[in-house]
Amino acid sequence: HHNKAFALSNGINPLLGKRDPYAMAVSAVDEAVRNAVAVGADPDRIAILDNFCWGNPTLPDRLGTLVRTCQGCYDAAMEYRTPFISGKDSLFNEFNGKPIPGTLLISAIAIVPEMERATTAHLKQPGNRLYLLGETRPELGGSLMHHLLDIEDGTAPQMPPAPLNRYRLLHQAIRAGWVQSAHDCSEGGVAVALAEMALGGRLGASVDLPGGDAAAVALFAESNGRLLLEVRPEDAGALVHGQLHQPGSGPAAEARGDEEGVGGAQEPHPARARARPPRRCSAPRPRSTRAARGPGGRRRRGPASRPRAGGATTRRAGPGWRGPTAPG
Repeated sequence: HHNKAFALSNGINPLLGKRDPYAMAVSAVDEAVRNAVAVGADPDRIAILDNFCWGNPTLPDRLGTLVRTCQGCYDAAMEYRTPFISGKDSLFNEFNGKPIPGTLLISAIAIVPEMERATTAHLKQPGNRLYLLGETRPELGGSLMHHLLDIEDGTAPQMPPAPLNRYRLLHQAIRAGWVQSAHDCSEGGVAVALAEMALGGRLGASVDLPGGDAAAVALFAESNGRLLLEVRPEDAGALVHGQLHQPGSGPAAEARGDEEGVGGAQEPHPARARARPPRRCSAPRPRSTRAARGPGGRRRRGPASRPRAGGATTRRAGPGWRGPTAPG
């Protein structure tokens, strides 16, 4: 018997591919890795797969975007120290001379060393603090907000600085029991991630935002390397002041703000709860994170919902499987 599990996750953003194919590849790898780490996977034991859906690669414009996407895959795999173990492609997807949007799906498989520590995405307890791990930059190019507003310019999300060290430290924090829930910030930015956490936990949240145009960046930018973390007040000091370290890295968590965090979970307002019953809410559904079977064969689950793109699932690993390891 053992207490290991494996996590399956994915990353995909075809909207970003229309703006910058290289950035789409980097972001897809980051999202797949980030989602695996968010449920308790070891960032040094992740392997990835690619799936390309493209138009006619014999035409220069289609081939050019395909090459840029492959370059992004290579650079991201080297930065995250995760090997590509398989993949497939579907080419010549065109109709009346028009190609489908070039789309890259990255899937990840990873080892969760302690399935009892598997973390779900929904808010757990009123009064807990919320922290934003990672840096939000004015990267709205190819974002969901720009798509909805029909804006075509803007800077696309780039490779975050030292992402692997950040995810290693987050993994240690999860194993230490400091993180009650974790949700990646990808499509839709912090706003969508926060809404999904709140809907899943049937709780509200109060957060601090900058004023003016900076509020749009804070809410809807899709910078890579970011997660929202729910932390109990008694664990906040250890997380923020960096009691975990990696050689050559900074504090345990690059959380935005001071020890008070960026916000906190709250019980929903009674009148608002009556006016908008959860079953009729039109906001995005929370990500489903299903944990492996625990002792006695009982299955531990997160909120019952359909998994969205970029979600992660954990399963118990077989006794003979050692799992993927990082190259070099």
